[in-house]
Amino acid sequence: MAYPFLVDVAWKVVEQFGAEWRSQPYRWERERDLQVALASRLDSALRVIGYATVAARYPGAPERRHYNRVGCEPRVHLSGRDAYCFPDIVLFKDLPEKDIDDPPDACNSWRGNWPMHWACELKFDDAKKLGAVDEEKLRRLIKDGDLDFGCILDVRREDGDTSWKAVETGNSLWRFSLRVPPLRTGPDTR
Repeated sequence: MAYPFLVDVAWKVVEQFGAEWRSQPYRWERERDLQVALASRLDSALRVIGYATVAARYPGAPERRHYNRVGCEPRVHLSGRDAYCFPDIVLFKDLPEKDIDDPPDACNSWRGNWPMHWACELKFDDAKKLGAVDEEKLRRLIKDGDLDFGCILDVRREDGDTSWKAVETGNSLWRFSLRVPPLRTGPDTR
């Protein structure tokens, strides 16, 4: 399956980050550190190719303004306006021309979320948090048409293989599992 250009860039950034993490797995201490590192790499890659921002003019603004295409934990509504979530990293789409001067997420005329190409949920060294909640969140955003592709980046310092696995048929939701052996502590067992 051919992915849209910017989604393909996101997958490549995740793969490159995965290779770097495997070579230096103790460089990042917490999930938040991984989030910052991955989001900044994605923003840098998009900046180099000229796609780092999206444009819109909200009602009352004198002109169109540029907003970052990569967002960390933006408020995203689920199936209407009552329930919402905060995906770890989001890659926003350009608005259709008809919406640029009246974005769908404008406060006084809310019609939906800003459209998203790709979103990533990170899980770091905590198998308990890998549960169905984040996977269901991404699945629901895809089903509702707000999100095109989702990634669950499962990073753990434990024995196991690094792999990509499609979670959803149609290749819209993927899990990238990164594993490196943990530091061994205690008496030498040689």
